[in-house]
Amino acid sequence: MDGYSARLGTRITGPVARRLRLLVVLRRQPMNRVLTDLLDKSLPSLAELTEQLRRQGSDDN
Repeated sequence: MDGYSARLGTRITGPVARRLRLLVVLRRQPMNRVLTDLLDKSLPSLAELTEQLRRQGSDDN
């Protein structure tokens, strides 16, 4: 896993926070690792996002 390259701050709902903390305990991994894995699985790839931006740009013309 890469070192830290960004620090994000956000607020999440209580029920989501509880589920996240339980997942951290179950996986026996640090919170940052669990969050990174979850986000990596749920977000589109960089290539997909780049393509979406390219298409959006061509749609604006």
